[in-house]
Amino acid sequence: MIDREDSNHSTQTFTDDIPLCNKSAVAEATNKNYRDKSTVFGSLDRSMNYAYDYETSLYGIFSGQNGVSVAERTRESMIISLFFGQVKESKTPDEVKDVLRKAFIDAENRNQEEVDGRLAKRMVLYDKVNDKNITYEEFQKYQKEISEINAELLVGSSVILCLIHNTKMYICNIGTCRALLCKYDENNAPRVVQFSDDHNLDNPEEIMRLSRLGLDRDALAQSKLQITRCMGCYAYKGGYKDCELYAKLASEPVISTPEIVEGQQIDGSFQFLLLLSAGLCNALRDIYPNDVSQQNREIIRITAKEFERQSSIQAVAKAVVNKIVDLHHQVYVEGTRNIVGIDDLTLLVRRFNVEMPNISVSGSQDTIVPNSMTENTFTNTTSSIYSRKPGKIESVDPYICFDSYYEKVAAARASGTLPEGIDFD
Repeated sequence: MIDREDSNHSTQTFTDDIPLCNKSAVAEATNKNYRDKSTVFGSLDRSMNYAYDYETSLYGIFSGQNGVSVAERTRESMIISLFFGQVKESKTPDEVKDVLRKAFIDAENRNQEEVDGRLAKRMVLYDKVNDKNITYEEFQKYQKEISEINAELLVGSSVILCLIHNTKMYICNIGTCRALLCKYDENNAPRVVQFSDDHNLDNPEEIMRLSRLGLDRDALAQSKLQITRCMGCYAYKGGYKDCELYAKLASEPVISTPEIVEGQQIDGSFQFLLLLSAGLCNALRDIYPNDVSQQNREIIRITAKEFERQSSIQAVAKAVVNKIVDLHHQVYVEGTRNIVGIDDLTLLVRRFNVEMPNISVSGSQDTIVPNSMTENTFTNTTSSIYSRKPGKIESVDPYICFDSYYEKVAAARASGTLPEGIDFD
């Protein structure tokens, strides 16, 4: 586990003066190779948990792939578009969704501007490589630079974004991050709602989309696509025709179109929201393979227990990440699965109405805290199984305890509204 200020991405940015939301916290653990106990590379995750005012707050995790540059640019672009853009002027849910869509378009355009510079430089290098008068040393140098540019064109990022505006919650997803909400249902029983789908080859809808483009089953079997929607990753977008496997497709196999969940009215049933990085989702998959429902229930259960134990939201987030790291390492030690290490893990916790019996007085205030004044929230840092459709409700294990839980179960049992098929005792 590392603190954000100690990580390799602690340099100051223009976002340092944006107030943090102290009803939320971010915790992370960096990637590790279990065999030699080393960190393979610095964290590729970035995150944000900012509050514009009491009506508008923005949360997000950006999970970099093959590098961190796209995650960083996308994060900065989202802050500019949403905090310094038109969100405050947006009154209706449709207007807010339009602003969110435009924010993703603007972020991708910014990534494309960086790509255009790389492509221009690569063309110059191609000309130099083909010059018959260059030396062998120059040839090697140019080839190395071309390879570095090609690697940069593979850099992308998954994004999970939550905007709270005018008492409504909007979730945007692209890639393989995840958003989970713990809430009470109409029968006062705790439930977990997943508001995101994985965009990869485990998703039947993504496979169908690729099939319509002309990618047959044999090609799908050969495909090395780890993700079918993301920010960046030019090689599988504008540059996809350079790959023989995808050259004949009707259009780009990887797209940057996010899924946006309709604004959810925030009410007293909301307990807490979790945003999970792609690496955290991968770790849960290793621990609880082939069962997304169990993955969701377990991390919600773990988080709920920590809300009972800890005195701050930051401590809750740290404890949950530490628990997942321990469980994942235990699976490695058991040797039952082919695991060699763990990815970057980033978890964002946003508290709504879940009770915290041990919360400190300062942590109980519903306030907006400047970055320079808080120790309970980190500043700037920063696959998978096909999941349920957004809005799909799954039951949470009954031993998740809130102070009023057993009272509500008893009341539901007395009124005959307690759902069947669940052991609440």
